Amino acid sequence: MDRETSRWRKPKKRGRKNQQAKRAREAKAANAKPASVAAPQPADLTSTPSTCSYLYFKEPIKKRKKTLTVESPIKRSISTQTDRDSSFDVDSASDTEETILYRVSTASERKLAQFDELLPLRFTEEDDLENILVQKSVFSKLFKNYLCPECKKKNVSVNFEDRKGFCYLISVKCQLCESLIVQEHTSGRVHDDNSTRPPFSVNRHIDEMLLETRGIIREVYVNEDPSLQDSPVIDITVSFDGSWQKRGPTSNYGVGFVVDTKTGLILDMACASKYCHPCVLQEKALGAGTPEHKLWYEQHLASGMCKKNYDGSSKSMENAIAKILWDRSVSGCKMRYTTMLSDGDASIFDTFNHLSQNNPYDIPINKEECINHVSKRLSTALKNKVAQCKAKGIMLGGSGAGQLTENVIMKLASYYRNAIQVNSNDTKSMKRATLAAPYHCASTDKKPNHKFCSQGKESWCFYNRARAKKEKPDSHQSMSLKLNETVFKNILPGYERLSDDELLK
Repeated sequence: MDRETSRWRKPKKRGRKNQQAKRAREAKAANAKPASVAAPQPADLTSTPSTCSYLYFKEPIKKRKKTLTVESPIKRSISTQTDRDSSFDVDSASDTEETILYRVSTASERKLAQFDELLPLRFTEEDDLENILVQKSVFSKLFKNYLCPECKKKNVSVNFEDRKGFCYLISVKCQLCESLIVQEHTSGRVHDDNSTRPPFSVNRHIDEMLLETRGIIREVYVNEDPSLQDSPVIDITVSFDGSWQKRGPTSNYGVGFVVDTKTGLILDMACASKYCHPCVLQEKALGAGTPEHKLWYEQHLASGMCKKNYDGSSKSMENAIAKILWDRSVSGCKMRYTTMLSDGDASIFDTFNHLSQNNPYDIPINKEECINHVSKRLSTALKNKVAQCKAKGIMLGGSGAGQLTENVIMKLASYYRNAIQVNSNDTKSMKRATLAAPYHCASTDKKPNHKFCSQGKESWCFYNRARAKKEKPDSHQSMSLKLNETVFKNILPGYERLSDDELLK
């Protein structure tokens, strides 16, 4: 059958009856005697230039058929003896029968076709690869008949020494005269052969950048206060935070940073490590606690090559790093970190207590809280209170008037933040301002309670402003934000805790 005369279309889904009828016809055709007419050559069917092999299916209509085995020209041979889906079924030549062929590609063939399209783009014969995998025995075969330049004898050996990962030091020596012919590392220490960057330049660059940022920070403080020009050491406010290599209490590495609050530039940094790879290898090789291991460990520490500089839990790494940075702030940065800005995290609070006990400057270190984090602490406390009361059967967050809804919590947190920001220079006024919001919002016409609200004719409180003007105050029903008595009693302890003098100081 000529390929050009065939009709192509997608295979239809066959029902159960059609499948049973098909199997019956196939069984009958298998037992029947093959037709004497020679089958046509499959060259036309497989002459497609595509790199994929395809499966062709036929829908027989009238007469018995003959199965031919045809091999794909590219990928694999298609068997027809056991797998009827991987065969070409061709009818005997006849003018009275009709044959319909279906062209179907499998998922695997489509995936292989994608690789055939990508591989020429990734690897070509003209590519000059910089790295290849070679067996060690190949080097011995290469130098087997090599003459020693000194003694002119064929007795050259190839030695692999000083292994570091996949890198070896290859030495070609003569076994007779013991002369070193050539010696080279399999991989250079600089990854880019064309690079002029020397090894460890990254560390040098970090040190240079830290020196530059310290000069910029000092210049900013001197410009604000010219009296600091002749001061060898200046006092600044910094923020400190740490991080670990991975989450959980088993991290072997930690890092901490000191950042200036005025410029946002990093002043100093330090790392803590609980792991040293040479120590682990030598402990396994020599045995822990043996005299040989003790001698090696003393020499290892004296060389300064040991990477382990911390013993303790991963959680307390932050405290150890903070101690290192505060202790060397005067000698390294010519600055004293007398005030630490924190985000209210529990770990930072522990770090501050640890620094206060260490007392590196013989003067107390002050701690300041970020306003945004403090206001977030209030909103979190209010949400937790709603959940706790709900578990006890007390509804604070309903939809009724005076309830503690999500919108009300956001407004109360905003009032709290504004009270701290406006009264940042007076702790006593700040405390009164932070307590004003719950008392003001819980006031009613029968029980007005505006003792913490600001006084005078310019007061933001409508009640105190009207009384200062000797006018009748408006009704409390006109307030946009109201709290009922149940909500007020439940949230007041949280407000008093967040208005503590030590926290607001």
